[in-house]
Amino acid sequence: MTQSRYEQLAQNPQTASYLTQATLRDILLPSILGAENDAISYWAGKQLALQFPLDSFEDLCAFFEQINFGHLSLKKQKKEQYFFELTGPIVASRIADFDTPDFQLEAGFVAQILEQQLRIVTEAKATIENKKT
Repeated sequence: MTQSRYEQLAQNPQTASYLTQATLRDILLPSILGAENDAISYWAGKQLALQFPLDSFEDLCAFFEQINFGHLSLKKQKKEQYFFELTGPIVASRIADFDTPDFQLEAGFVAQILEQQLRIVTEAKATIENKKT
């Protein structure tokens, strides 16, 4: 994140939650956790989901909005696969501002909620598509 980008975000009250989240998730934790950041973030997402059991996909999507993870939508479903998309200003800003933004917390959260809802063991994988360079 550049100094000018930081100043822009710091002066806008609407981006305060983004700045807090980005500082912790994309600067501090990766520097502390190093190579284990992805795995620990994924596990943390699963643990967080245990504290917030949600009954439906709609509840899951609403929860993502409420905690400023972004706008989660179910894009398609194959036999035993679900494809979600995470969008919104916070997601776009994290992708633009950092070389390797981590979305494993969200992936772990989704995996655990689906495991609870579907009553089967689940895994999730977060990928960034169409990142503009």
